[in-house]
Amino acid sequence: MTLTELRQETIDRLVLQFSERASQLDDEFQFPDRNLDELIDCGLHVANMPKQDGGLGYRFEETVTLLTHISKGCASTGLIMAMHYYSLGAFSEVLTSEQQAAVFDDIRRSGELIASVSDPNVIFIYQRKQMDGIPTITAEKTDGGYLVSGTKFTVTGAPRIKYLPIYCQYAPSSCTSQYGMTALLMTLPSEGAAIEESWNYSGMRASMSHHIHFDQVFIPDHQLIGREGYAIEDTENLIYWFRLAVTAVYFGIAKAAYEHALGMTYKRIDRISKKKSAFLPGQQFRIADMKIKLDVAHNQLMACAQQADQEKKQNHYSSDLYTKTLITKHFVTQAAEEIVQLASQVEGFSSLQQGSLLERLSRDVKAAKFHPPSEDLLKEVIAKKELGIIPLKNRWV
Repeated sequence: MTLTELRQETIDRLVLQFSERASQLDDEFQFPDRNLDELIDCGLHVANMPKQDGGLGYRFEETVTLLTHISKGCASTGLIMAMHYYSLGAFSEVLTSEQQAAVFDDIRRSGELIASVSDPNVIFIYQRKQMDGIPTITAEKTDGGYLVSGTKFTVTGAPRIKYLPIYCQYAPSSCTSQYGMTALLMTLPSEGAAIEESWNYSGMRASMSHHIHFDQVFIPDHQLIGREGYAIEDTENLIYWFRLAVTAVYFGIAKAAYEHALGMTYKRIDRISKKKSAFLPGQQFRIADMKIKLDVAHNQLMACAQQADQEKKQNHYSSDLYTKTLITKHFVTQAAEEIVQLASQVEGFSSLQQGSLLERLSRDVKAAKFHPPSEDLLKEVIAKKELGIIPLKNRWV
């Protein structure tokens, strides 16, 4: 099923409504409940859920396209759905058939959301002892399940999350993994789990990416994801959905900025020449720069998504795709920030007006830098792969 088959008019209507509400949500620090409800009412919360589970069966490319539309209207709503879609897509390859049937059926029928599992931050971990202090959540085995304590930081969409996948520091004595982490699926609300209203940042304000604290929260055995102690190995394919979904959000921001700038060139009159600014060379150069960056970013994003779709069919994600998703995240998000800056130059001083579209987008787009991996780590990984440097014990050889 394509976006066209799902009534592109409906999606366009939703995006328009989201854009009309976005300023108020940002200004009043409100959660986008209405936006999420409308997406759920249209069945779009199960866009990339497999068809056999009652979803629309969107692949990488279609999911990225949908997220771009949503994020063009409201970046915070797009970010919440990006985390939901990434988990839906990725965990459809990880959960047991029994887990998938129960969880996905509830998500589909009840309109529930699933959170991101978060980055385990283990790219350059080579020995178990190096894990000390890295996990922020611990688990201990108990009768019938696990007792979990610790904190999961910045859970995007926290007020609406029911399913919360987490990485915990726990491994049986027989585990030989260099990481020794276990993945569990918590359901909220749960006794001992508390949301701290910690999100007070200038970007993505409406996403309410709060911290969630755990104090001896019980998670039953049947909510174990993969094998005890081998969470990293069993969920390694999650990164492809994560990187592409998150990148699509910032491409949506870039599209919103570009379309706004186009409109401004015909609305604004140059005070000296008395002509519409669209006829001024400087504005034309900026529009051209934005168009070039936007189209190249779109091509990079789509090509990467198409490769991911092809490799998913083959049930094998390649080392080449791993590198391309890193390149795509870096290139597209950097281009998005540059496009927003150029759009501000097109509009002029009024783009700095608090609460204006470009003032908000300039805050939202800056959040791209803080999705893992960081720019320094991303470039280090790419370079080491290209140079054939494979450190076995130490990160820096």
